[in-house]
Amino acid sequence: MSESILVVRIIRIGVELLDFNIEIFPACVHHKRTRSSIHPSFLTLGVDFDEDRIWGSNEKCLAFLSSCEELIRSFIPKSPTERMNNHTGTNDALFCRSFGPVLQAHVNFLQLCRPLSVTIHNAYQYLKQTLTRLDSVEDWDECRGSFLSAIVEFRRGSIYLAGDEIVDRTVNLIRSGECVCIFGYSSLVARVLERAWKSPCNTSVNQVDANVDFLADKMKTCFVNTKSDPSNKTTNRVFSVLVVDSRPKFEGRQMLTRLLKAGIPCEYTHIGALPSVANKV
Repeated sequence: MSESILVVRIIRIGVELLDFNIEIFPACVHHKRTRSSIHPSFLTLGVDFDEDRIWGSNEKCLAFLSSCEELIRSFIPKSPTERMNNHTGTNDALFCRSFGPVLQAHVNFLQLCRPLSVTIHNAYQYLKQTLTRLDSVEDWDECRGSFLSAIVEFRRGSIYLAGDEIVDRTVNLIRSGECVCIFGYSSLVARVLERAWKSPCNTSVNQVDANVDFLADKMKTCFVNTKSDPSNKTTNRVFSVLVVDSRPKFEGRQMLTRLLKAGIPCEYTHIGALPSVANKV
């Protein structure tokens, strides 16, 4: 996407880039009286947020963290001559004192594009705490490396590992023979259903076969290769999913495609027709 198209879209959503008077990166938007700039990765992210191209709080937070990584790698501290000309003290040479306002301005820019999710707010608070811990460190390379490591740790601990823990705790809530009703698309819910479909349960083989026949009759769906092998001591869960969808995005279609690829029997319906199929759940 070219820079001119980005600028036009930012102006269209009513964001005044002149409010972010940061002369650190090459200017992306010029004005007769002043110059202001936002990092290109945040410009792209702001447009994606405004046009709702990124779905899900985790996906938005991951995109935000990736933009923060590009921001810190591109950030160039002011030289001693520039600090002297701007009448700034020696404290502004510290990493957190100089980079903190830059990060805050970029977060404010995203907030103007679209209200931020709770996950992004939590990530931003974590990054601010990291900057506070680096307040006394004067080595820029050390601060940059520590800040990037903090982003990696937050991504791993608060998103990936947290998602794995939720999946592990939720899988056992799905029992064989059930019809699970879900709405729209959620990557975490999809992971739970995929894990539950592949994970073994303690149900007997005869009971699993009975569940297959029951669900096939209930949903009028042909189940292929779902009969259990009598030689196996453990059997997989057999359940079905009712995907409920609505306008304008029809996110449930993405969920339906993903679950069908995993071999999970599904039925798709519009939210307006939910009362007529509620007895299947």
